[in-house]
Amino acid sequence: MYKKNMFIEFENIANLGIMAGISTRNGGVSSGNYKSLNLGIYTNDQKESISKNYEIFLESLNLRMNKTFYTLQVHGTDIKIIDEKFYADSSDFSAIENFDGMISKLKNINLVTFYADCVPLLFYDKKNDVIGICHSGWRGSVKKIALKMVELFIGEFNSNPLDIICAIGPCASVCCYEVDSVVIKEVNKNFKFPHKYYMLKNNNKYMLDLKKMNYDILVESGILKENIEISPLCTICNNDILFSYRKENGKTGRHIGIISK
Repeated sequence: MYKKNMFIEFENIANLGIMAGISTRNGGVSSGNYKSLNLGIYTNDQKESISKNYEIFLESLNLRMNKTFYTLQVHGTDIKIIDEKFYADSSDFSAIENFDGMISKLKNINLVTFYADCVPLLFYDKKNDVIGICHSGWRGSVKKIALKMVELFIGEFNSNPLDIICAIGPCASVCCYEVDSVVIKEVNKNFKFPHKYYMLKNNNKYMLDLKKMNYDILVESGILKENIEISPLCTICNNDILFSYRKENGKTGRHIGIISK
């Protein structure tokens, strides 16, 4: 579902009353490589443009009054718990450094992560009213950040995996995501049946399926298959509506994953 061409909503979570989805690159004021709704705070875009883009985007979703937390990602697997004390000590727009995910039970909160090919993973425990989001590139996927998120839901919030609703967002998909043997070596090392996640192309190059990898990790962690929504969009194929680091040779903006309650 699109809202003013700026937002792709994950309906399985949204139908439960939780705002969850991915921004697009449409509807903003940035220009050049960052055209147009660049929300990448750490990109080299004009700071005034990024600020205006946030104003436009958050206002379109009626989220301006919520406290917003965003990750400064490092392609790791650490996940920050946003609890009452951290919330109270934070500003209205706060960076979470060196974390690739966040989880919280608090109300009136936006959790934001950044993307331009990596996999957005969004979570909602419908029974305990807990939200989570994480950034999963090939490193995070291979290191199973999705599993670590589910384990946090269980260990910190007493969640039952059967109650957790998940979404796998747009990313560089198997149709376009070419990797080398260094990546495949890590895949082989970390999965029992790694060959189902890639296929040999030529000259020691492979096509890697991060969506399938994360889907299997979620299912193996106890999430019901019917509770996982998978976006069909590839960021590289759909560079007209989504930013792609690979397609644009690293000179691009960022769309965001956001979950809010």
